[in-house]
Amino acid sequence: KKWAYQKDYLDNLDQQRSIAEILSLLSPSELFRLTCSEICRTDVNSYYRYMNRTREYRIDFINYLKGKDIFASFAYITAQPPENILTRDEMKEARKKGVYNPPEPNTYSYIDVSEAPVFQFKSQRIFSDIKFALIKISVLIVLSIVVFLISYVSFIKYDVR
Repeated sequence: KKWAYQKDYLDNLDQQRSIAEILSLLSPSELFRLTCSEICRTDVNSYYRYMNRTREYRIDFINYLKGKDIFASFAYITAQPPENILTRDEMKEARKKGVYNPPEPNTYSYIDVSEAPVFQFKSQRIFSDIKFALIKISVLIVLSIVVFLISYVSFIKYDVR
């Protein structure tokens, strides 16, 4: 229920971010930063790919646990076997008699998760990242050449007298 509202809010934020990113392409330093972050895979799109893979893994892991019927088991809550769990009245009675000894923390074994799905995130190859960044790199090079030519022409036209 909440996710629809959150997704709408995040989509609006992402739209604002993309507009700001487009406007920042006018600055050579920002263009360089965006290009480097895209090549180094620290840009927003890389983050979104990672978070989508994380979301998929969460669904896979929950389905694995449902397949093992872990949510209906006491093992989801405690490692203590159900027959050793005392009721509230039994605990009160044992405490009154002074014979209640809670189990040691490491008495019970942990849940075996050797068959659980393992999280794997395979990022794109560097060449595909460079291919996506090629437009920004070319704009950066062309912009640098244009700025150099403008400064060169202005220095040539400058009268030293």
